Amino acid sequence: MLLRGSVLRNIDAIVGLVLYTGQNTKVMLNSGETPSKRSMVEKQMNLQVRVVGSCDELRNPHRHVHPCAILETIYLHIWILDDTPWVDPTQSPVAAGIFTFGAILMMLPNFVPTSLYITIEGVRTIQASGLNASERAAADAIATAELTNALQTHVPTRYIAPRSTFLAANLPALLVSPQFKPLHDFFTILAVCHTAPNPTLTQLDTGRVDVGYSAQSPDEQALVAGARDVGFAFVERRLDEM
Repeated sequence: MLLRGSVLRNIDAIVGLVLYTGQNTKVMLNSGETPSKRSMVEKQMNLQVRVVGSCDELRNPHRHVHPCAILETIYLHIWILDDTPWVDPTQSPVAAGIFTFGAILMMLPNFVPTSLYITIEGVRTIQASGLNASERAAADAIATAELTNALQTHVPTRYIAPRSTFLAANLPALLVSPQFKPLHDFFTILAVCHTAPNPTLTQLDTGRVDVGYSAQSPDEQALVAGARDVGFAFVERRLDEM
């Protein structure tokens, strides 16, 4: 693996692969919008609630302006006023409109499905209970649901990583991908094929050891740090081994 700007000397030929990442570079991916942790069901539900609320608000001006128009006409004693206790014929049209607007605001929430949020939480709880009770025969381990929000988004996945954000298993992995060996070899090469010196080991207060790298090229430092973040950490370089 050759980094950008590398200079080759004292060799006749080299076999390599040129990779063009395009929009998938680290700088481009980190410059976008911060991803949301809300599930797809919750996003759709919020949109639908906003649409229902907007439709009710569009009808609101008609409902609170209508009594104003009635009071300004000759039909002050129309029969509909007997069934509208919040409209007083002796009040001014502006005061009647304000009171009607407040009354409509108190009645419209009954049409907004706010209870749907509680129903969704109940469904998530049932899903998490079923997941906790399920046993994977392939790994002889029981999965544990730790985050119900991620269940609705990531449950259909084929392979589950051991350090998943919403699942934890008693064994290293529930299912092993057939691409495990190529991925393992790739990150191993990424962790050892570089010119970075021995890292700086710092003992943290939490008991963990922070591994810090320094290199001439920022790209090389980012690649080594990326391999460390996925579990392939370069810790020491010797004369005949790494």
